[in-house]
Amino acid sequence: SAAAGNAPTQLLVAGAPFMSMTRPPHELFRLQLPRLLIASDERPKKAAEILTQLKTPEALWASITGMRTDTHRWTIEFLNISLSFTLALLMQLKHRFLCPRPWEYSAQIQPLVQTPGHDSWPSGHATESHLMCHLLGVLTGTTAPDRKKGLDKAARDISRNREVAGLHFPTDTTAGRALGNTLARLLVSLAENEAAPAWKARTFDGTS
Repeated sequence: SAAAGNAPTQLLVAGAPFMSMTRPPHELFRLQLPRLLIASDERPKKAAEILTQLKTPEALWASITGMRTDTHRWTIEFLNISLSFTLALLMQLKHRFLCPRPWEYSAQIQPLVQTPGHDSWPSGHATESHLMCHLLGVLTGTTAPDRKKGLDKAARDISRNREVAGLHFPTDTTAGRALGNTLARLLVSLAENEAAPAWKARTFDGTS
């Protein structure tokens, strides 16, 4: 199966490639174990935040952008559709790449919360948070520096917290960030011109 190797996987939309991803070798995951053990020291101060981010933190995004269900109905619907599309793609990628979770490499990891039943790479939380960060920046405008900084910080914190919790490797986070940003740009491009989106396929090589 191609899933077990390191051959590039082409992601397609309407039959055309929009991204190529190559999964990391097992050696890279093992090399990153010490970083997770160091990150676990942050758990006492991060535990409450991690628990609030187990599901999509709508309240966090709303607090940064001022979104409300009564005044931003269509924006919220678009974001939910984008997240559903992203989740469906993520599950296919996780099942294809078959990358084990950190605890499967070391019993020292001891995740802070229950580990999801699906595989690890790329990180779903990193993908979704960076997708939301980019889309919200476009939808609300990035002329307000504080809002942009808030969106960027939220995406980074959500991603990093999954490492602190012992659920993801740094390479999972990096791949998720690349995928989330790429999907957001693709969705914006399709929204601007569905018939002929301005698009150049991206590449993410997880082998290094």
